[in-house]
Amino acid sequence: MNYTEIIGAIQTHAEQFTGFAFVVVGEQQVNTYQTKTDIPLTHVIMLEPPMYTAGYNDAGIFTKVYRVTMAFMGHVEQDTSYIERQTRVNVLDGYASAFVQSINDNAMEVADNDLTEFKNIRVYPHHRFSYNSQHMAGVTLEFDMVTIDTFDYCANIGIGFMQIETTFIVR
Repeated sequence: MNYTEIIGAIQTHAEQFTGFAFVVVGEQQVNTYQTKTDIPLTHVIMLEPPMYTAGYNDAGIFTKVYRVTMAFMGHVEQDTSYIERQTRVNVLDGYASAFVQSINDNAMEVADNDLTEFKNIRVYPHHRFSYNSQHMAGVTLEFDMVTIDTFDYCANIGIGFMQIETTFIVR
């Protein structure tokens, strides 16, 4: 899987939650106030652009391990009590868990079975977080997605082993 496929799979599963704005941080900005009514959005799912490490698994297949970091955040007022923020954190933790379950349940349905597993799932609570001068509470979800690299380098880049010519210059 490549970056576009990873982000697309994540966005597809994130869009099942109504009332959330989905944004890829660094590629677009989200205004937590709706432009026409100036009413704050209830929830935001922010995705950091995934990074990956690559290598070969025990079967000798080239794999990529994408590190995915997402934030499930909800708008809170500046004077919101700790108990109210904790309630928001608990609700958004439930959404983060439902997201992981949803994408994990669908892992085997990904084209060519190129998504093989999820591992190292970590969740960090945030009782007060400022974004675009808005106060948010929620959780950061991190996990690793292990994928099989199915990209056909020869066909898609135009480099076939027989097409490469080498010229040696002897001086």
